[in-house]
Amino acid sequence: MYEGKSMPRRAWGGIMNVLFIDNFDSFTYNLVDELKRLGCDIRVYRNNISMRELDKIVTGFRPRLIVISPGPSSPREAGICIPLIRKYKGKVAMLGICLGHQCMIAAFEGIISKTVPVHGKKSEITHQNSAILDGIESPFFAGRYHSLYGAEIPAFFNVTAHVGEIPMAIENNAARMFGLQFHPESILTAEGSRIIQNVIKVVQ
Repeated sequence: MYEGKSMPRRAWGGIMNVLFIDNFDSFTYNLVDELKRLGCDIRVYRNNISMRELDKIVTGFRPRLIVISPGPSSPREAGICIPLIRKYKGKVAMLGICLGHQCMIAAFEGIISKTVPVHGKKSEITHQNSAILDGIESPFFAGRYHSLYGAEIPAFFNVTAHVGEIPMAIENNAARMFGLQFHPESILTAEGSRIIQNVIKVVQ
């Protein structure tokens, strides 16, 4: 387990506790470092932690946001991610990125399918009516690294961004749950830091 150090208070309300679920991904600490830079206090646990352990952490740490990371596997191989999403829906705000986004779709009986693999591809993304993409031009360029996608999105979510017919962002503002198929922490996503900052503002 990794615990981020506290950072100076920021203009949008100060330090926010973030629980970060690591799906054994090489991008994990790019995301962790960006969240720390934006003033978050972070605890990182891998997806093989038990739900019992996780419940104790949530009770003690009281996160304002749970981030579910990218990863090399599929939602069914993502450890506690789907049970976590179902249990804390509407109780703690969530951000799922790439695999985390797919886990959100799978948790509400959506369908995940294979697509042509894209790894390190810069794509033009169109968005509309998105709380976490507010102030970002449409279209914008972002980095994609995936071979699976949300083929059928549950009614629980609104699709707010896409590349062609592939959903790139999903949101349920009432439950404060957000999914991004692209990687905001990638160097290929020019507005990535602003997107993460938007998430923090929305869930504060």
